Amino acid sequence: MSSKQLGTHHDNVTVNPSSTAPTTITPSATAICPGNSVTLTASGGTALSGSTFQWGTGTTIGSNVISGQTGASITVSPNTTTTYWVRRFDPSCNAFTAGITFTLPTAVAPGNPALFGANTWNVYGYSGADVNLGTTTYLGFYTTNTLNFNTQTGTNSWANNTSPSSASGWNGCPVPADSHTFTAKRRGFPCGNYTVAMQNWDDVAQLYINNTLVWSANSWSGNGNFNVIVGTYYLDSTSTVEIRNRENGGLSNISVTFTNTNIPSTAPTAITGITVLCEGTSTTLTATGGTMGTTGAFQWGTGTTVGANIIAGATSASLTVTPTTTTTYWVRRVDSICWVTTAAVTTTVTVNATTVAGNLSSPTTTICKNTAVSEITLTGNTGAVIKWQYAADAAFTSGVTDIAVTNTSLSAAQIGTFASTRYFRAVVQNGNCLVVNTAPLAIVVPDTVVFNGTWSGTPTDKTPILIASNYTLTSDLEACSCQIAANATLTIPAGRTLRTQQEIEVSTTGGLIVENNGSLVQVNDAAINSGSITFKRNTTPLKQFDYTYFSSPIQNTTLGQLAPQSMFYSFNPTINNWNLENVNTVMTSGRGYIFRAPNTLNFNTPQIFGVSLNGTPTNGIVSTTIVKGTGTTFNLKGNPYPSAIDIDAFLMDPTNDSIVNGTIYLWTHNTAIANVSGTNIYVYTSDDYAKYNLTGGVQTADPAITGGTTPNGRIASGQGFFIEANDALPAGTYTARFNNSMRIMGENNQFFRTSGVTTQSTVLNKHRVWLSLSNAQGAYSELLVGYITGATQGMDSKYDGRTLPAGNVVSFYSLLNATELAIQGRALPFHDNDRVPLGFQSTLTGTFQIRLSNFDGLFQNQNVYLYDTTTQTYHDLKAGAFSFTITQAGTNNNRFELRFTDGNALDTGTFTPDNTVMAFIKEGMLHISSARESIANVAMFDLLGKKVYSQKGINSTVFQSEFLPFSNQIYIVRITLSDESVVTEKKVR
Repeated sequence: MSSKQLGTHHDNVTVNPSSTAPTTITPSATAICPGNSVTLTASGGTALSGSTFQWGTGTTIGSNVISGQTGASITVSPNTTTTYWVRRFDPSCNAFTAGITFTLPTAVAPGNPALFGANTWNVYGYSGADVNLGTTTYLGFYTTNTLNFNTQTGTNSWANNTSPSSASGWNGCPVPADSHTFTAKRRGFPCGNYTVAMQNWDDVAQLYINNTLVWSANSWSGNGNFNVIVGTYYLDSTSTVEIRNRENGGLSNISVTFTNTNIPSTAPTAITGITVLCEGTSTTLTATGGTMGTTGAFQWGTGTTVGANIIAGATSASLTVTPTTTTTYWVRRVDSICWVTTAAVTTTVTVNATTVAGNLSSPTTTICKNTAVSEITLTGNTGAVIKWQYAADAAFTSGVTDIAVTNTSLSAAQIGTFASTRYFRAVVQNGNCLVVNTAPLAIVVPDTVVFNGTWSGTPTDKTPILIASNYTLTSDLEACSCQIAANATLTIPAGRTLRTQQEIEVSTTGGLIVENNGSLVQVNDAAINSGSITFKRNTTPLKQFDYTYFSSPIQNTTLGQLAPQSMFYSFNPTINNWNLENVNTVMTSGRGYIFRAPNTLNFNTPQIFGVSLNGTPTNGIVSTTIVKGTGTTFNLKGNPYPSAIDIDAFLMDPTNDSIVNGTIYLWTHNTAIANVSGTNIYVYTSDDYAKYNLTGGVQTADPAITGGTTPNGRIASGQGFFIEANDALPAGTYTARFNNSMRIMGENNQFFRTSGVTTQSTVLNKHRVWLSLSNAQGAYSELLVGYITGATQGMDSKYDGRTLPAGNVVSFYSLLNATELAIQGRALPFHDNDRVPLGFQSTLTGTFQIRLSNFDGLFQNQNVYLYDTTTQTYHDLKAGAFSFTITQAGTNNNRFELRFTDGNALDTGTFTPDNTVMAFIKEGMLHISSARESIANVAMFDLLGKKVYSQKGINSTVFQSEFLPFSNQIYIVRITLSDESVVTEKKVR
């Protein structure tokens, strides 16, 4: 507005305020997927009338103006994060306000479109139709794990009028239905040759294999499946395939198939062929089962590790091999296109060395007919025994018989028995090598040796003998068997023995005479004798009405054959008394009988009576009953054979051991029968029995007066004896036995007339003293105390023997608690401080002597004393007899003791060896070594306790004395060690 006044001119100018800058840009979304639209709206500030907005991009306001965008809002579709700016423009002023900016982020599509799926298809979607992906925007992905690729089938398929983002597994931004591109990428295929076929696509498609374009199409495939064969390609775990498809408009799809034309092999299931070879031979192994693939071949190798030790060139189903040792082979199939291997099968070819027969041996190759043969043993063989054979000839052409045994030894039972020479061999084969035979081993059965005035050969225990003319043994004779021909007689005189392994055969007109004290011994319990022999036996001197004990060695003989005009008895253990027997009673083998001297004998003059029996000699196992009643039960038994037996063997036989006590009682006839004056009654001394057990024997008469002898365990043929049933048995009847193993050669000299001590059947360590009580008129009783292997300090049925009840005029015994023992066995080791109580009974008074009648073992060098408790004095029994007076008849069990020291000598104690200290006497010098402490002092004593040598201050672990001129006897060596311990040893100089 303007006005004009007088004298003054004024112009009025109106100034309008300009627009101010907007302060805020507000987006319709905070972030967008690439290619999507968002509206940005500017607000704030003031707008001059007619002002407009100006929009642009970038951080420099005024640059990159977006043409035509003058409103407060603008719609944009950025593919990437973009910064937008806006300001106001006042046309009236032709001026711009300041501007503000806003950065619009775009969402980052997940996944990396450069990655190939591992054995799956990774499908990536893009906006923009560009098969080469130069102008497209990556929007997201999905995966599908089918071998073939088809957008319209499979786990995440989608309709062809949509886009990949319609797949249910899609991750990312939406892909427009038109003007888009997608790719499918995969790394890894099951190995094979694949025929690749394009079934359909829309609009433009490409196929890359291992990053090489192998097929493309620039126009759509139409509505059908074209099945365009792209080609055949080798694909494996490292191969890559990429499929691309561009969609311009309309439908969107693609389908590609992968057909593996390679058929894979399957594993063989077995290997056939011979798998056991003989050294140097071949076998063909053949793989069977399974199927061969398109490019398959066999692969063979050796060892237990499949894939190792491949045999070059072995690609067929069969393989011929000649292994030198046992070898394991494997085979499998291999598909060469992919080098895929199947599982393998194996087999082991066993290579056996060439069969070697080996050699046969036997400890005994010459035998008596029908006796057990020693074991035959095969050694040095290579291969197994498949059987044994025997034949009648070495060439194995006659009587060949198989023995179904595969061991390398043939036992006696498997060999069997036979009566003529037989040949044996082993049949050996190693694996499937040749079967070979060993050289034959002959088991020779010698031919019969004949005596017809002279011997046709030399008789042995292996040769049968035939006595064709009369012959009397001049020495012991051993034979396999003995046959007596018609009209020939073999005589066995006193002191001679015929010993056969097998049978005795006597023809009806032949004869075999066993004279008194002659012996007929047989070995085989099963041997069967035939024919009749004559057996003669003389009694000890008898008076009229005297009795002798007898047991028949001949089968089926009657008591009446023993003596005419006699009386006969057996003993009944049930009633503990005698049973009168009839003359027609047949004597039972192994049972004892007594018969009275014939009435024809003179009462005043003892006479020998001869018994002569005829019949078949007893042989083999003889069973005999043992009756146990209440308390001590005696059974009268007897030697059942025409030879002596070793009673030790009878006592220790397993069958008998628990049935009988170990002491036998032998009637000795040493006390004369007496007639009660004025009557017809005759008195027999029932305690007139010698005793014997494993400890030893005691006699019943003074040898100086009557010639009485000590039993040694040899029971003569025809001898009867008493034995007790085992104390521990309940009442009842039991069975003991005799057998041929108890029979011995010789020592068959009449009823109880042996002398001296012979070797026992079982070796026992025995140390014994015999003491006797006697007077000048012939009263006599003997006891035995022995320190024996197996005995204890208690009552032992095999080592301790009681006195037989009822009364001799004197009885001398040792005491074990309250038991009176004629024989007492005591435990080893021997202690010289041992004491044995002694007792006696006497119906007589007067002067008696106690003597050391015999000793053996360690008592050769050990003092023996009789201790008299009445006078408390010791008497050295080795120095002579002890005399004393019995003033009153009766029993005295408290006066005497058997001792081995005199109370003043050194007590040597128990001699227990110390394995760490060794002492011995060699070449007259004492040698000592100690493995634990040094030796301080040494002292030596004789058994009387006299010190004979000493040395002190040795202080060494070894010691050697100077020469010691001592006599040959036992010494006690006392060794004191530095720790003051003492070791005592007993040594023999």
